[in-house]
Amino acid sequence: MGAETREVDLPNLEKGLTAYYLINSVEFFSATRKFDGRKYGKKIEEVCGEEVLRRIVRGRHISRKEHKEELYQRALQIKDLIKKEIKQKREFESPQQEAIVALLLTTDRLKGRLGELAGRYDITPQQYNVLRILNGAGDDGIPTLEIMERMIERNPGITRLLDRIAAKKLITRERSSSDRRCQICKISPRGKQVLSEMEDPMQELSQNVMQHLDEQKLKTLISLLAQVRSGM
Repeated sequence: MGAETREVDLPNLEKGLTAYYLINSVEFFSATRKFDGRKYGKKIEEVCGEEVLRRIVRGRHISRKEHKEELYQRALQIKDLIKKEIKQKREFESPQQEAIVALLLTTDRLKGRLGELAGRYDITPQQYNVLRILNGAGDDGIPTLEIMERMIERNPGITRLLDRIAAKKLITRERSSSDRRCQICKISPRGKQVLSEMEDPMQELSQNVMQHLDEQKLKTLISLLAQVRSGM
């Protein structure tokens, strides 16, 4: 049939299974954090089968160890090495296309790091973003729609997102005295506590991610990204 057999060198393949379980467990655990029990009355851990619970527990354990051991990040590195070993490299059609792919890959990797960190505090990156917005708004709070406008990643399901955060008692909501149709959101003492606990780990993550760039390169990166956004 025209097939050809060739010998290949895959020195990192033996590490693939270990990397798979690490990545699968952490991402499975992160994905299940949205099932907080508000909609169905119980948390997923209370109703799931043994295999699902096993994955959740394993993912939670790995996530909590990530701050010191970086098991998830090391597994991602192994995944990238194996991908490079088994895939043929193709040239991009244009520098613009290569830049877009690089941005998407970087965004995906960064979202993974943020998701892992936020997951340790039983929240998602979007929920963290909301808490930061409300904390900056002060004691007066801000309307629901204004939160959506300020978010880094726009979420059309903002009401459901706020429902989940409120269920964790991280925010409070009340009707505006001047417009009963408007709901004012404020960060709760518990929400401020979560932000305080996350402050040092988040700062460490930021420094770790950008450690290869000096101050001038960071300023250039910020400027270039702003130029890209301005053209959209």
